[in-house]
Amino acid sequence: MGLDLKIFCSTDTQDIETWLKKHIDITKEKKVLHIVPTLILYRRRLQFYKLLYSNDFYGLKLNKIEQKLRQEYVGLYEMDQFFQELIIKSNLTVLSKRESSIIVERILQQNEVTNNLAWKSSIQEITDCFLMLSQTGLNIQEIRNLDQTPSWQTICDLYETYLNELIKQNVLDFGQASIMLLQEHNFRDYEMLILDGAFL
Repeated sequence: MGLDLKIFCSTDTQDIETWLKKHIDITKEKKVLHIVPTLILYRRRLQFYKLLYSNDFYGLKLNKIEQKLRQEYVGLYEMDQFFQELIIKSNLTVLSKRESSIIVERILQQNEVTNNLAWKSSIQEITDCFLMLSQTGLNIQEIRNLDQTPSWQTICDLYETYLNELIKQNVLDFGQASIMLLQEHNFRDYEMLILDGAFL
């Protein structure tokens, strides 16, 4: 059976909520997986579902509403929450974002070009960049080919050192684990997959 892909675009989030009311059928055996890109939109959609199923959530605290919604109605997640849950359920050894930043800091200190205050003050941004690169699933050569500027090639050199350090420690970072688990995840368990919001 092929994938039925529908794209619905609107600048007004209430249009999306109107569509959700019409198209989500909670009486079906399979649940809906609803993923949003930001915590702000997550909170908005959580409030939407809370009002939509208000009788079932009456008197419950927010964390109980989240649990009940996911167990009985709609698997609503912010993207990183979804990846985090996949990682927790897996048997993979995955570094936290903080542990990744410690590796990045060591790499910067060991490199003549980057062992200075300007680079060290950007540790968090560099770590975020490396995690995003890991989530692309591209290999190092494909990443190098994105831009031929010397500064990009320096970033790629650092990223390659970082990847080698992960291999040496026999661990994955959050980005690598996310892409691996996403590729392995069985989405057939869901009636519908909704990617809601500006992901690009």
